[in-house]
Amino acid sequence: MPALSSTMTEGKIVSWVKSEGDKLSKGESVVFVESDKADMDVETFHDGFLAGIMVEEGVAPGIELGSVVPFTTMQGAVSRIMVESLTVPAFRVGYTIVTDALDALYKKIKSKGVTMTALLAKATALALVKHPVGDSSCRDGKSFTYNSSINIAVSVAIAGGLIMPVLQDADKVLVILLLSSLCFSWVLVVPILFVQVHILG
Repeated sequence: MPALSSTMTEGKIVSWVKSEGDKLSKGESVVFVESDKADMDVETFHDGFLAGIMVEEGVAPGIELGSVVPFTTMQGAVSRIMVESLTVPAFRVGYTIVTDALDALYKKIKSKGVTMTALLAKATALALVKHPVGDSSCRDGKSFTYNSSINIAVSVAIAGGLIMPVLQDADKVLVILLLSSLCFSWVLVVPILFVQVHILG
């Protein structure tokens, strides 16, 4: 329905001047509409035919309601964590690095079954050994609480969503063993949503 005034947001059909199947000429009145200011006739902009009347006179169009389907366990977890993420203050920083050495190392050990994910998990763990404040928390606003071990959680996509296996003591495990540790943990983890590498205490 065209807006008949600058403040009109909805209108009510008072009466149809034409019927379904009638031939229409440009400028001809088709329907009378009650707006927020007055009753006005609506003219057709083109020659043609009135193909159908979707809303009868004096009847407000019904709203088609969709069906309500409850969340699956995975969808519920996704929804809960997404809402929680809106309440947690966060900021992000970026830094460009050269990965030539990492790429060279990966080429050497790729044949042994070591993935880039395992390498990055190991690198993250070693960085936290060097900078433990990155693996700490401030719960009382007065002091840091340092975690006793470095555990890295890695998001892994599966057909039904995501799982998050946790690599225990990732700083102490040989990088070649991280893969097997990762695979072993998949079976034990309940699917939840995360899209980054996360540090767990």
